[in-house]
Amino acid sequence: NKGDEYSNGGIGGQALDIYTSPEAKSKLSQTEDGYVFYLDGEQVYLLGYKGKEKVLTLPESFQGREYGIYGYAFSADTELFVVTIPDNVVSIGEYAFSDCESLAEVYVGKGVGNIEEGAFYNCAALVSVKFNGNVGSLGALAFSNCKSLARIELPDSVSSIGINAFSDCIALEEVKLSKELKVIGQGAFDGCSALVGITIPSGVEIIGKWAFRGCESLISIVFEERDIWYYAADESFAHGRRLEVSVPEVNAVNLVIKYNGYYIKRVLQDI
Repeated sequence: NKGDEYSNGGIGGQALDIYTSPEAKSKLSQTEDGYVFYLDGEQVYLLGYKGKEKVLTLPESFQGREYGIYGYAFSADTELFVVTIPDNVVSIGEYAFSDCESLAEVYVGKGVGNIEEGAFYNCAALVSVKFNGNVGSLGALAFSNCKSLARIELPDSVSSIGINAFSDCIALEEVKLSKELKVIGQGAFDGCSALVGITIPSGVEIIGKWAFRGCESLISIVFEERDIWYYAADESFAHGRRLEVSVPEVNAVNLVIKYNGYYIKRVLQDI
């Protein structure tokens, strides 16, 4: 069955469509340079690549239309080295580039609105990610376990960082967060043992628990907005307690060790 990962050997787990008779009209199309596209009405998806090039600039469009990169499209391509995602690509699907063990550089065009769950999970050689604009959110595990990634600068369009988005990026030393950021998800930087300092932008309202757990090198967390912050055991904040955020080195100790199992919330008035 379509989308069923348990029947028929699991072939439908990531399927957009399954054709059961030779008369069924295929919605697949392969370009001369090896890209496989899927047409679903007005929606177009890039399903994968059958060519031999390892430094890729993805097609600008397909039949004049923008498209999304489908989930698992390039997953486990162990030779892919560099990928440039042009402006007419609107999304990067779940685990689209996961386990690409040789992928070192990624350029994300301004059309991408969201980077879905695990999109670059476990890309061990990834050292450079450059954004050109409008990404609104990073999904859970989006860059988790990218063990060579030393720095990341998020575009100011990013409003949320998903659960464990950068967890276990053990080389990550420098992070510049978006000016429009509102949510830092649970465990977002968990296990980033090389991270030294970070600035929390003034628009951030929620920091999930364990966001900085295991950041053993972290010595400074600067809060741009020092309005009332609370920490609590759950998201209801029914029993929240005041958190002082005026001293960066104290913030680091508190969020890494003392309050790492708590949610942190900024409010406009006392709870």
